[in-house]
Amino acid sequence: MNGEKRATGIHADAVAHIARKILRGRLKAGASLPTEPEIGAELGVSRTVVREAVKTLAAKGLVVTGPRVGTRVRAVPDWNLFDPDVIGWRVAAGVDTKFLEDVVELRLAIEPMAARLAAKRADAAAIARIDGAYEAMAAAVAGKGGYLAADLEFHQSILIAAGNQFVSAFAPLLGALLGVSFRHSVKSRDSARASLPLHEAVVRASAGRKPVAAEKARTKLIGHAREDMFDGVKADGFLEEDGA
Repeated sequence: MNGEKRATGIHADAVAHIARKILRGRLKAGASLPTEPEIGAELGVSRTVVREAVKTLAAKGLVVTGPRVGTRVRAVPDWNLFDPDVIGWRVAAGVDTKFLEDVVELRLAIEPMAARLAAKRADAAAIARIDGAYEAMAAAVAGKGGYLAADLEFHQSILIAAGNQFVSAFAPLLGALLGVSFRHSVKSRDSARASLPLHEAVVRASAGRKPVAAEKARTKLIGHAREDMFDGVKADGFLEEDGA
């Protein structure tokens, strides 16, 4: 068992090492990866470990392999951009304004529509789940429980409650991106507290079967998050205290 865990750790370390080189621009799109022996020597691992790491990166879209071209780095649009590992590597490398703006635009394209559909279609259990997530957020602001987990549950619950199989499928895909968005917009307990009425408005509209109001409330909520994201205020460690 310990050997299996160690092997898994070696594999993950090798994947992350190569990914960091790509994300930090040391290996640019179109560039060839060093040979398996070169990477193995750098990391102190076998060629088999390197080969499996490259397979993982190829599955995530970061590299492409071929008998004549070797292993080359792919351009960002070719990456599996919703993959949690890819998102994590990008965040670790440092996200820029463009990245955050793109996340906001994606949210605006999907979440308000999902709120409108949820207000039309959600059953009592789905509404209760959304409301429960909101209550957990309010409790976390008061120092009881984790805020980030409750916020993620709130937004993902609405995607699921939309009753559209494709929209619902975005719930896990958007999870990592929502986490990035929240970490850049929820900068303090006060900012989290200020957003509660906006979240509550979404709950009320959904429970009241008011699709247009739900859509507008969700749009306003994301707009408010965007303002917080780019207001220049430094985070005070609220989410770190939260254990996020």
